[in-house]
Amino acid sequence: MSNIHRRFSVYRLIGVLGFSAMVVFLAVMAGGAGFVHAPGIFIIFLSTFMLLLATFGQDYLKFLPDSFFTLFCIPASPIPRYADICRFGSRYAIASSLIAVFISYIGMLQNLDDPSTIGAGFSLRITPILYALILSEVVFVYLHKSYSDGEESNLSTPPIPMSVLSILIYGVGAISLSFATFYYAIIN
Repeated sequence: MSNIHRRFSVYRLIGVLGFSAMVVFLAVMAGGAGFVHAPGIFIIFLSTFMLLLATFGQDYLKFLPDSFFTLFCIPASPIPRYADICRFGSRYAIASSLIAVFISYIGMLQNLDDPSTIGAGFSLRITPILYALILSEVVFVYLHKSYSDGEESNLSTPPIPMSVLSILIYGVGAISLSFATFYYAIIN
């Protein structure tokens, strides 16, 4: 499956490094450490890895090193199996973030002892969405385009449109915060 013949692209190098630097810069400017949530990173990346391994087996293990080179080099010909891995990876990352966020919300709602920690807790609980969006909509879509023949449009309609996903996540968050406020109004 691996594609030996590749063409290095300086545009890909500039694009990938530039995007990565921009994300790091914006995260540092917005508060830095608040964007690093180890459990969220662990859940998103490990669950996506395990689901892809279960779905594609050995092909996925071959895909991993090949995908790194594909970030900077253009494959000589399409690799449909790897395009499928990217398509499923995009969906798995989104599903993993939903699971992680809902588990986090449940944990947050069980620990409402200190009202001053609700805002920080909520912001920490939604970081898996950021990780999943970068993994799904940036990494996997980018790789999918590289591995597909250019005529595929399987990723043009995601399983859950991003607007619906955003409304769902923030809606649950707003309900959670409303519940927390109501809870404290009752006990105080």
